[in-house]
Amino acid sequence: LHPTKAHVIACTSAGAVLVLGITDDGLSLISTFTQSSSTKYTSGVLHPDGLIYASATSTGSIDLWDFKNKSLASTMEDGDESDAITAIEFSNNGYHLASCHASGAVKAWDLRKQKVMTTLNTGDDEELSSVSCLAYDHGGKYLAYGGSSGVVVTTVKEWGVTAKYSGKKITGITWGPSSQWIATSSGSNRSVTFYGSE
Repeated sequence: LHPTKAHVIACTSAGAVLVLGITDDGLSLISTFTQSSSTKYTSGVLHPDGLIYASATSTGSIDLWDFKNKSLASTMEDGDESDAITAIEFSNNGYHLASCHASGAVKAWDLRKQKVMTTLNTGDDEELSSVSCLAYDHGGKYLAYGGSSGVVVTTVKEWGVTAKYSGKKITGITWGPSSQWIATSSGSNRSVTFYGSE
């Protein structure tokens, strides 16, 4: 949903970014952006300022679309083209973007430099065997990622594990006010669990 509340933006597995207008009758297609016939998008997210849309691919790259000029502004790439991105998320200040991958890796990107700052959940530091969702807190101080057996919280910039909650498979994460708690969803049993400090 665009910040103006007038548009919805979505990406498709066929490699298209769709801009839909919200009307009294529902949604209507306003514009379509495409990069190439071979691109397959797996996830997308709108920048907090509403001017950039990031769409992640099955080959591990991220396309950044400029809505003002209606064009592809740039493509961020790092490493293995077989490591599909499963989800992406902007920090609320818009400086960082996080991606989780089919391999279980979590990458934190610097949007201004357009490069990876760090890669988490790999090798000896692997906390979860797979990762399916992630979310920055409202202040951009923490990044939480969830997957196969729980959720991990890391501090942005230091990138160390701040907290880990083990349990069921996590399919969604959201932060509460003032970053004092997180809520997670589990698709396997349709439960919602809250974690935080007492």
